Amino acid sequence: MMAIQQTMRNLLILIILAASCQGFAQDPDPDLFQTWYLYRILESDASEIYEISEIEPPITPFVTISENLNINGEGACNSFMGIYSYETPNVLRTTSFSNTTDNCGIQIHNFFEQDFFAFMNGDGDNLWFQITPDSEGLTLHLSNQIFGWAIFKNYPLSISDFYLNEIKIHPNPSSSQIFIKSEKYPVTKIELYNFLGMNIQTQNDKVAAMDISNVSSGIYLLKIHTDYGATIRKIVKK
Repeated sequence: MMAIQQTMRNLLILIILAASCQGFAQDPDPDLFQTWYLYRILESDASEIYEISEIEPPITPFVTISENLNINGEGACNSFMGIYSYETPNVLRTTSFSNTTDNCGIQIHNFFEQDFFAFMNGDGDNLWFQITPDSEGLTLHLSNQIFGWAIFKNYPLSISDFYLNEIKIHPNPSSSQIFIKSEKYPVTKIELYNFLGMNIQTQNDKVAAMDISNVSSGIYLLKIHTDYGATIRKIVKK
């Protein structure tokens, strides 16, 4: 009887080990293997957030991940390549990375590339990934161990994203009125929100200006609507 029990224990251990090995041998989500366009990135909690649509002159950074986990892509003016390994479900690790080092000639481009390449390299640390659907395609979320993150989509920024970021507001800070100027897309509605997400004011007409003299001093978000999308700006009421 004891021999049978020992045999059963050994068999159970083998089954558990086999199941564990099979779990770790799972392949990555096949949606990972395509070209991803960067929309925003924070290299670490000590860095600044880069909104790609706000960088001037415009750039289109991307990474292409192939089925053998080779990667290649571009930043502002330089390119990079490398190899990832698949550690556990939704975890990648950089095993090699290199990039060209030309001076882009534009300070913001150089600063952005430093953070982008450092994030994609990771110096052998883990990168957690998650792929989720959105209204136009797929979104790839990457995060690292130093509280950095990057958001990619499998479709490039549209030209409207760049034009929306050309909308001007002034003065900022202001104690009374703020003015909105949009040369490319007519503004259809403006909304003022506090930092708790509460709508304070909405204007569907006379959208070239908003009177904020009656709101308390502080920081607010102004959502500017056009027929081609909306953009959000931070404003300060003195």
